[in-house]
Amino acid sequence: IQARGPAYAANYLKTYYESSIKEHLYVSGDIDQALDAASKLVELDPEWSESWAELGEVYKKRGEIEAAEKAYARAMSLGAPYYLVHVYQHACCLLQIDQVEEGLASMVDLSELDPTNRSAVVVGFKYAQKHNSRHKDFFANKLRAITQDLNAVQRKFLEEDVTH
Repeated sequence: IQARGPAYAANYLKTYYESSIKEHLYVSGDIDQALDAASKLVELDPEWSESWAELGEVYKKRGEIEAAEKAYARAMSLGAPYYLVHVYQHACCLLQIDQVEEGLASMVDLSELDPTNRSAVVVGFKYAQKHNSRHKDFFANKLRAITQDLNAVQRKFLEEDVTH
């Protein structure tokens, strides 16, 4: 690895930490090890948005939604890659920590930036209805336009109660 230079070594480590995060989150279930790997990833490359998004994912899995929100906000501030995914995850965190209007405003922005993002519309609709938000008509109109395109998971979510 070292014969190929420092950039190769750094990329190799990033890949290792990313794989470790996923393995610990979804295979071994060792969330503390996932947090350790995510922290090392951020330390290795704090200017790469994916480092922060990985950390946000770990925090979310740990139930530390406020910390996840901050990590996704940092990922958003760094831009690509996966910017719209970071916007969505950040908005979901805002909704979960009862910053509903701010989270819904982000879902509105996201659904306008990416009209194919049905999840933003479905989640936005549910939260807007539950909280009687000023955005409820926006999401109701968007939902009417895409109802035939929803998958089974999205349809089921529409039938369930929002817990926050």
